[in-house]
Amino acid sequence: MVEVNNNLSQEEFDKFKKEFHSLKSKLNASSQNKESTYRSLRSVTDKIKARNQKVKSLKEERDDLTKQVKSLKKVRDDLNQKVKDNSGEFKKIADKKKEILGKVNVKQSPGSIKREIEMLQTKIETEVMPFSKEKAITKTIKELKSQLGEFNKINDSLKEVGIDPDQLKDMKEIKKQAEESHKQVQEVADKSQSKHEKINEIFNELKELRKEEKPLAEKYLAQKKEYEDVKKNFDESSKRYNDLKKELGIREEETMKHQVKEKKKEVKEKMRKGKKLSTEDILAFQA
Repeated sequence: MVEVNNNLSQEEFDKFKKEFHSLKSKLNASSQNKESTYRSLRSVTDKIKARNQKVKSLKEERDDLTKQVKSLKKVRDDLNQKVKDNSGEFKKIADKKKEILGKVNVKQSPGSIKREIEMLQTKIETEVMPFSKEKAITKTIKELKSQLGEFNKINDSLKEVGIDPDQLKDMKEIKKQAEESHKQVQEVADKSQSKHEKINEIFNELKELRKEEKPLAEKYLAQKKEYEDVKKNFDESSKRYNDLKKELGIREEETMKHQVKEKKKEVKEKMRKGKKLSTEDILAFQA
């Protein structure tokens, strides 16, 4: 803080005034430095806050996916267990069907045979063709129906040995569901892992941001303390400066009054002695 004595000359006051304005400039510079550091710090803390919110959101999404994986695994495991429990029966039925199929000349599945029959029948109904061609197609349809009849015989043969053909179909469907369920587990697990990796990536970013944040926070606190100290000195000096301006103004006014009074005495003495008055004397006498 700038210090002065109460009995102040104009020269001393001017020196004090200069020091006071220097202190004011220092306060302004300190404030600007503090605010600049604060803006940098705020920018980093905002980034940290945004990433923390992102991590929270990703964790919720990951945890939800993890629950889905757990649920899907149970479904998959139940299906796999059914496949395992029926694997012996499945092999028995498949082998028996293969054995019976080996005894007949059928190269297509019942489904493909039915589709081919429907296609050929539609062709006969919708296309204009020579009788010979229509006859050939009709013959093909008859042969296909004969093959389809062979499948019916196969099913009857399976039933005769106590095997339900639909059971084989059901077992295949269960196995297919188990495979699809496993694929679904993998897809959801991959999504969960992706979320987890993203969380770790953001954690690394947060680590770097906190390294950046620490020195800025320390710098800001130091600059804030410096600003507060300078502000305290400035406030005290400002009060003293205003008091001294007022005090100096009163003293100057009293000095001027005294000088005018003395000048009037001199003029009166000149007039008493009959001396010639100057313009300055006349103005002083009229004051």
